[in-house]
Amino acid sequence: MRSTCDPEYRYVLSRLLVPLPVVRPRRVLFCALNPSTATETRDDPTVRRMTGFARRFDATEMRLVNLFAARATRPDRLWKLDDPVGPLNDSHIEREAEAADIAIAAWGATAKARRRAGVVLEIMRRYGPVYRLGGTTKEGCPQHPLYLPAEVELEVHATGRALTSGSPGHPVAEPSACLRSQASPGPRRVSKIRRPRRRSGGATRIPGAKGRPPTREEGSSDGPRRGRT
Repeated sequence: MRSTCDPEYRYVLSRLLVPLPVVRPRRVLFCALNPSTATETRDDPTVRRMTGFARRFDATEMRLVNLFAARATRPDRLWKLDDPVGPLNDSHIEREAEAADIAIAAWGATAKARRRAGVVLEIMRRYGPVYRLGGTTKEGCPQHPLYLPAEVELEVHATGRALTSGSPGHPVAEPSACLRSQASPGPRRVSKIRRPRRRSGGATRIPGAKGRPPTREEGSSDGPRRGRT
């Protein structure tokens, strides 16, 4: 049976944080649950909060995508829609993830969104590590920025997908999901900038800086970084 609701989709929201022209752009991408009331000219509390964090991470632009592109002021209304994801959402998420310097998972804990969160996380980590603000919820999901203190630190939520030796273009997925696998070593807090080292078992240390991940120039050539490989 078809829903009587006709959702309005918003795929990407952007906020320029510095005057034009931007000489050295630095994009911070957030991925939240779904759009609420913010528009290209009007902020809502979540967008204001994300903009504040993006400024703290020296961003020139804040970009926002969502697991579900349908507008809804209450998440429970999403599940009444035929297509809350949106027909073009995945392509927008992938394009934004590829262009981002820092990608942050910020969808919070919503049980019905776990499968969708896993799909989007895999898209985002094709281009480098995905961060979160602070620790996880009790379910292992990234926390929503609206409820976090301004001084919260970035932590690695999911590492970038590595390529097998001699098999270019064939990524190998590492354990990751909204609910962490027992086999995963778990996300790590971002610490001082350093060259990635191979641990026993093949895990890679992620370079970073307290409160701010490295730029593409700061990252090591053999470590995960954002952008197409």
